[in-house]
Order: sequence, then structure tokens, then C-alpha cells
Amino acid sequence: MDAHNILDYLRENAIDGVLSHKIIEYAVNVTKLSFQEVERISLANGLIPKRYVRNQRLIKPAEQLTLLNSCVSVVGCGGLGGYTIEMLARLGVGHLICIDPDYFREEDLNRQRFCNLKTLGQPKAEVIKEELKSINPAVVVKAHTTSFLPEIGETLLEGAQVVIDALDSFEARTDLAETCKRLSIPFVHGAIAGWYGQVSVQDLESSKLIALFRSSCGKRELQKELGNPSFAPPFISAIQVAETIKILLNRSTAILSDRLFFCDLLTISFEIGHL
Repeated sequence: MDAHNILDYLRENAIDGVLSHKIIEYAVNVTKLSFQEVERISLANGLIPKRYVRNQRLIKPAEQLTLLNSCVSVVGCGGLGGYTIEMLARLGVGHLICIDPDYFREEDLNRQRFCNLKTLGQPKAEVIKEELKSINPAVVVKAHTTSFLPEIGETLLEGAQVVIDALDSFEARTDLAETCKRLSIPFVHGAIAGWYGQVSVQDLESSKLIALFRSSCGKRELQKELGNPSFAPPFISAIQVAETIKILLNRSTAILSDRLFFCDLLTISFEIGHL
């Protein structure tokens, strides 16, 4: 079998239009195509990798292909970023750009998805890139172990269709939001502190988040006062990922555009207000 007759093989071995990982892996091994290339051929011809079967009631096969061809950048690979990146990979977003200069420390063990005793001292972005191979090998990951700076922002974010904020300082968020505005890339903000969290979306026309961040520069980050429990990052990450998927699939994004979702997990109360 070569790359020219791979489709025949996939069709013959699909069960009710679904392909197991073993079938895809065999096709990869004998054709020397990548997992992503085999998945792209499959989805383009209506064959669904089994890993995405539980997505089907929400995401159509054509939309699954759109996700495979999409690129998202996550800036910050710690508490929020780690969960966000994993969710995107499991959903089948085919290209991820992970940006973080830091390495895992013991104090990260309480909440960061990819931090464990074996990864302590290792660069967060590189660890995540390696770990995602065993979660979804069809995902191509670029790992940048550098701080996000406006002067290299265009290079770091090259190809990104959405940028997700998983940073921990107002100054860094301001730089990132301004760069996304300049490059016309939708920006999905998220932040956590203790029992609390928030999410907002900066579309291509708005600058209100930038103004909010600028007004907060120089102030002490609440998370340093209130802490970061393990339950807050995945909760906020899930909302960031949901907003990102809606942008990529051209679903409605108006709810959080120029608005701020705020949650209090102590009282289980939620609010959405205008910026």
C-alpha cells in the first residue's frame, strides 16, 4: 500500500464509517504519511477516526476537518494553559502553538495538568509538546520556550487563528491583547484567583479588554493573594476552549465579545457583564 491507494484501505477497514486508531496507525506506518495527513484524508472522505465519535452530535465531520486544519496559540502553559492545550488536542485542533519560558516547579504540583514528579525542572512548553504525542498524535505542536514580547509577537503567533490568554500578569496580557489587535487575531482571555475566575473575548473590532488590562497594570495580581486551587483552572479553561471552538467553527461568539463572564465557585454564582 502506498499513499495513492490509502483511501481504499481506509474504506475497506472502516466499521460503519469509523476508523480505529490501529487502522490509522497501520496506514501511517506503511505509507510514511503523518497521523495528521491520514486523518485529513479520512475526514475529507467522510470517515471518522474513532477518537472523535463522541464529538459527532456537536461537531459535524466537515467541522472536525476544519478543526484539524486549524491553528490556536496558547500563551502560558501553566494552570490554565495546560488544561486548555489538552482540551484542544482532544477535540482535534490540528495545530497548537505553546508559548511559555518557564519550567515546572514543586509549587505547580497542586494544579498544573502536566506537572508531576518526573517533569519537575523541565520546560513547560516542551513537556506538553511531548505529552500530547500520546494523547493525539495527529496534533502538530510548536513549543516556544520564550516569553511573549510584542517585538517578536508576529513570529511567535504565525499561523494562529485564535490566541488564548493563560498569562498571570496585566502587563503581559496588555502586550498580548495589543499584538492580537494589531494582527487581527481573536483573543480569548481567562484568569483565575482563589475561588474566582473570569473569561472574555476580544473580537477584531474591540479594544475594551486592552483598556481594562492597561488600567490594571501595576496592581498586584489577586491570584498571588488568594491562591490557585486545583479546581479553578479546568473550569475556566473549559469556557475558554468552548469560546475558541465557536470562533473556529463560525458559531455565535457574541455572548462574551466585549463582555466579562465572572464566576464565584464558593457560592456557585455566575455573572456576565459589559466591559
